[in-house]
Amino acid sequence: LEERRVEFAQKATAFAESLAAMRSQIEAIAATEADTLEARIEKVTAAYGKGAALEEPWDELGSMDRRNSSVGITSNTHTTLTIAILGARKAQLGRFVETTLGYLNDQVFLRDRSAKEESEIAAKEKRDAACIDFAQKAIAMNTYMESIQSALAAPMLDTETLGDAQQLKEQFETVVLAGHQTQKPAFEELRQSHERVVAEGVTANPFCHLTMEALAEKWEALEKSLDERKERVAQELERQEVCEGLRRSFAEKATALAKFCADHKKAFADLAGDLQAQLAEAKSREAEIDAAKDEIVAEVQKIAQELSEMNVTINEHTDLDVYTVKAMYEALVNICKRSVGVLEQRLVAQKMGDITPEELAEFRECFDHFDQDHSGDLQRLEFKACLASLGQEVADEQMETLWKQMAGDRDCITFDSFTQYMKNRTKDTDSKEEVVASFKEIAKDKPFVTADDLRGANLEGKHVEYLSTHMPPKEAGFDYEAFTEQAFTR
Repeated sequence: LEERRVEFAQKATAFAESLAAMRSQIEAIAATEADTLEARIEKVTAAYGKGAALEEPWDELGSMDRRNSSVGITSNTHTTLTIAILGARKAQLGRFVETTLGYLNDQVFLRDRSAKEESEIAAKEKRDAACIDFAQKAIAMNTYMESIQSALAAPMLDTETLGDAQQLKEQFETVVLAGHQTQKPAFEELRQSHERVVAEGVTANPFCHLTMEALAEKWEALEKSLDERKERVAQELERQEVCEGLRRSFAEKATALAKFCADHKKAFADLAGDLQAQLAEAKSREAEIDAAKDEIVAEVQKIAQELSEMNVTINEHTDLDVYTVKAMYEALVNICKRSVGVLEQRLVAQKMGDITPEELAEFRECFDHFDQDHSGDLQRLEFKACLASLGQEVADEQMETLWKQMAGDRDCITFDSFTQYMKNRTKDTDSKEEVVASFKEIAKDKPFVTADDLRGANLEGKHVEYLSTHMPPKEAGFDYEAFTEQAFTR
């Protein structure tokens, strides 16, 4: 019995909420001024549907109430709602709907009667003729102004070429501006038509919602928009003229740079004869190539940046772009550097006949590793780091003496001087067994040495990096025996 009471209470509450929700919905529909009265009547009728949506739950509640009564249930502590109360509310909703529809229909009647009276008052032929004439002219003029204003309201896209900008200017002048000139007499006729309507005592034209004041404001706004677009078209043409100059300048500079790269590339490929003469020519071209970076390359990049900032993506004067010519220049720099390096190595090998190609390559690798600024020479700090990586710690006084011996009057050490030093050094080095013993001591008798072991021996980070890079791996560290063996067999 308790379950029946609970079930009835739940369904009774839901039915009461449905009645309240439907009333709220109908009230909202009736109060929606954005809809026409006819639309509100139609929506109220559809929402209520003669109460059809309420019949099924109402019948179910009636059946439940009768079942409950048949088993002696006369009260329900779970709800105060009874079948009688719900029936009264249901009937009240029906009356509310009838009242609402009656009110809305009355409003329709009143509205229609008022419109009919207005139409009868405005029936005079002379007034109608004046109003209709104005309406026709006003609508035509409004249609013209809205169509042009709509086109002008859209943002004008940037043109891609000078020819596009010139064509844009021509079209604007011959189509838009010329067309507007033909509308000026029509606008004057519209003013005269308005004066005739006013003379007839008409304050509101029943044939046209447009007023002369509104049309005059639109005309003034349109002329202002036309002036702004005219200025914008002129600015775009001016911008494209500037862009055209940049396109031509870029094409000229990029073509010159491409030719510069091709000529020097061919020159390096054609190097022949005496090695010293080849090196001199290569270094001379290296200087030209380095100078070109701050001259031709920088200028090409500067122009390309300006073109990018002006949103220029098309250049009909060249197929080259900044990325292509920059890649060509960087490839030339690599060719130049490689050629100079090879020639220097061949000259050093020629001067020092007792140095093997493998030793010379090792010296070059070591030299390039510590040439951090890629200047082709070793500065003081670079040379000191190189010595430390070779296990040669020198005091400041010793460093000064060694520097003067190797650098002479220069403020750097050349590859030739470095090679001579390495050649002399290899003649006066520890034995292979002594080097292995030193590494074994650092490794604490392990068959491999770790980066932590090297750092624990007070080696600087650069030295540790060099050894870690060149030693072959072994177990959890590096194979110092294999490294030493390779060093002594080169």
